[in-house]
Amino acid sequence: MDEFHAKWYSKILKLADELDVTPSKPRTCGRQTKRSNVPCESTEDYYKKTIDIPLLDHMLSEMNSRFGDLQIKASMGLQIIPAMIPQSSTNDFEYFVDDLPSPSTLEQEMHMWKLKWTNESDPPSDINTALQNCNSIIFPNVHQILKICGIFPVTSCECERSISRLRLVKTYLRSTVSTSRASSLIMIYAHRNITVNPKEVVMQYARRNPRRIVLPDILAE
Repeated sequence: MDEFHAKWYSKILKLADELDVTPSKPRTCGRQTKRSNVPCESTEDYYKKTIDIPLLDHMLSEMNSRFGDLQIKASMGLQIIPAMIPQSSTNDFEYFVDDLPSPSTLEQEMHMWKLKWTNESDPPSDINTALQNCNSIIFPNVHQILKICGIFPVTSCECERSISRLRLVKTYLRSTVSTSRASSLIMIYAHRNITVNPKEVVMQYARRNPRRIVLPDILAE
């Protein structure tokens, strides 16, 4: 931490010198609620304790929450890809044992799978290509692991996305009064991937409310 902070702080000092800014730290007091109030002797220590350390702690906690033990065990299955297989071992695939058709032959099968790609100059580096080049009869366990790894989600699941949409709706409801809410606007904002054609909106409104707007082709359509 000290080594990296020293490098970062030296770059900041160079940038401050170019902008003619004097490095300084806020004064400390007995009670402070609006900003960090860490007692430090130097400016460098102050920014280390108020910026660098909290930032790294936050990043580590987010990485741990995103990549827990289960995710790490599952991601080990990616080492069965031919481009990465020299670094793998049979123990890396313990997570998939319950789903394999013949787990007792996994070690021998992995040995044959490695030999298959030993002399290849350009082995597959992604799951789809590896799956296309994997014979399910000769390598049933490898084929099964590749299929499982191929359906791993790379982003949030659909249920988590619905929660984020509900959060948008709640934020909108809390920030507006009932008399000025337009439910259609929040629908458009929540589903931004849907393109809205203004002409179609006008025509739909004209058909549903023919007395409020007069268009020449309402009856014709």
